[in-house]
Amino acid sequence: MRAPGAVGACALIAVVVTGCPVGGWDGTVTSSRFGSEVRVETSTGEMRGELLLVQDDGIVFVSNDRGLFAPWPSMRKLSFPGYPVADLKDGLAPDANHRRQMTLASRYAHGLTDAQWARVLESLNQEELERIP
Repeated sequence: MRAPGAVGACALIAVVVTGCPVGGWDGTVTSSRFGSEVRVETSTGEMRGELLLVQDDGIVFVSNDRGLFAPWPSMRKLSFPGYPVADLKDGLAPDANHRRQMTLASRYAHGLTDAQWARVLESLNQEELERIP
């Protein structure tokens, strides 16, 4: 016979062991094959896409099956619909903490090796990323 509350205790242990968040977003990376949606506004228009990677000098994202690089100064606004990351405005580069939050929202939060970069570009039928002016 089980002791009262044994099932509840086992469920609590399972939540703690698996890292299942209870409540709000705690800043941890979850396994996902997709990065967060991003909305990038530049002087040439607005684009939506999937955030692949955050770099010191800008972001890499895919929009309409094209791999794009957007440097911080080229972006009038960068937003993350549905994800708890603050928007960026006026082409200002984010501080280290903000960049870390954005990195957690990206598909490749741990970066890419040269071989992985080559596979990403090959999957997009590109030799290099298109740079947004």
